[in-house]
Amino acid sequence: MKYRIQSTLYHLTIILESVIGVFLVLGVLFAILGLAYSLDFVKLLGDPGHITTYLSVVATIVLSIEFTKMLCTHSLDSVVEVLSMAIAREIIAHETTAVQNLLGVIAIAVLFLIRKYCFIPQLDKPEQAHRSLAKETLHDFMRRRNVSGEETAGAAGADD
Repeated sequence: MKYRIQSTLYHLTIILESVIGVFLVLGVLFAILGLAYSLDFVKLLGDPGHITTYLSVVATIVLSIEFTKMLCTHSLDSVVEVLSMAIAREIIAHETTAVQNLLGVIAIAVLFLIRKYCFIPQLDKPEQAHRSLAKETLHDFMRRRNVSGEETAGAAGADD
């Protein structure tokens, strides 16, 4: 019973992640269309500071794409990429002080150091392993369900 509930919840989370991923991709597509529509060369020529707003939107779109990849791959490497993109977006897109910029650069450096020296690929589940785990869990779930169904049917047949 416990295994059946855990397996059902696991598959439900995979479905929910996929639904969220689809909505996120749709949002990114609409944001790209909005980005193309909002590009105003006259405004950029008149006010070069307008590029900061444009960069903020571009960085948000790129961060959304990286986040979608993270949802799909479930890897530690993609988490580090999303975190570094989020920090870089904050540094680039917002007006920050020198101390905030320094802290952001240090944070990105720490993430790269973690990725280079502390990252153990064997602990990271590649996409194939994740999908095979889901397939294996579903196969095992169906096998157990069929076995319990056969036992129930066998017991009912024995009573006849």
